[in-house]
Amino acid sequence: MNSNQYVDKAIYLLNNTLYTEALRECSKAIELDPNNAEVYEIKGIAYYSVEEINKALDCFNKAISLNSKSSRAFCYRGICYSTSLKATLKDIISFNKPSSFTLKGFDLDKSVIEAFTQCINDETMAIQLDSDNLQAYQARGIAYFWLEKYEYALIDLNKVINLCPNNDGFETRAQIHFLFNNYNEAINDINYVIKNNPEKPIAYDIRGRSYYLQKEYDKSVADLSKAIQLNPSNDMAYYYRGCSYYFKDSYNEAITDFEKCIKYNPANYSAYDYKARCHWFKKEFLQAVQDETISISINPNNGSAYDFRGRAFYFLKDYDNAISDTSKAIALGINNYSVFDCRGRSYFYMQQYKKAIDDFKTALQRKPNNRELTEFLKIVYSEMQAEGLVK
Repeated sequence: MNSNQYVDKAIYLLNNTLYTEALRECSKAIELDPNNAEVYEIKGIAYYSVEEINKALDCFNKAISLNSKSSRAFCYRGICYSTSLKATLKDIISFNKPSSFTLKGFDLDKSVIEAFTQCINDETMAIQLDSDNLQAYQARGIAYFWLEKYEYALIDLNKVINLCPNNDGFETRAQIHFLFNNYNEAINDINYVIKNNPEKPIAYDIRGRSYYLQKEYDKSVADLSKAIQLNPSNDMAYYYRGCSYYFKDSYNEAITDFEKCIKYNPANYSAYDYKARCHWFKKEFLQAVQDETISISINPNNGSAYDFRGRAFYFLKDYDNAISDTSKAIALGINNYSVFDCRGRSYFYMQQYKKAIDDFKTALQRKPNNRELTEFLKIVYSEMQAEGLVK
């Protein structure tokens, strides 16, 4: 047998997932012809298939040095560059516990950016050499996605999906649609993924979050429950399911989910914030204060946490702290009816009537026909008259 015959045999074995046997035939082919570029491509694909990425890269480098016109070699080398990042990325964001769908907000190591850039460069070369190389478009689209170049990613992924629908393409495109607030499109793409792989946690995670943001809370709970079943340590699945329960007024279930979220991600200040709101609506004001205090310690610029802690202080008749917190909330941009109403009532009970009136007037600008507050304002004037502060 000559070198090409061994290559043909290796390809047959590779197509039948017999990677060790394929590698053996490649070695025989190289012994007969060490300058056969194709054999290094096949050997590289076999190494890639058994996750020996460095050996695969060596093979593709050799193949390209022998044949710089091989679209397949550039394509697979690019894929290897991005695949080699998995160990590094797990230290940044877990693939099995996706707190976020992208690397946005993370301080990326220079090597991560360089590897994705190398991938994009190789896939671009692969496409220049073969404009029909859909694998290269997909690999480049996914690399663009991780580097947050979403418009470029969509162009590549749309081309692949239109010609050759596949789970990875739909899943990545769904994440881009989600990030662009195109929730119907994200749901449609994820439906394809789930149809073909009903046991993929991130698919239910994405669709569940999309349903939540569309205020379809029952569907959100169902999908996020499935995501949690498949991956019980997914902190953000607990968070979004907790939020869905919160808006369904199911506060006990929401509290349980926020506690689970906090267990896996203690730095999630928003989970403490929503947990506090649940306690507030259950009239458990002391617990609400405690949770908001933790939320504020993590993020001192969270205006809503000061707002709800201020309201909790009000019901605990701690009016000084209620005024302090609602004032901080207002300074941080919270300007709803409730924050002025709460501070106004706190001023009233502290007998600071003029400040109370100012806040009530501001509150009434937001709810002009609020009968309860209008009546309370009359009480303030009556108190001022009784104390001789107004005629």
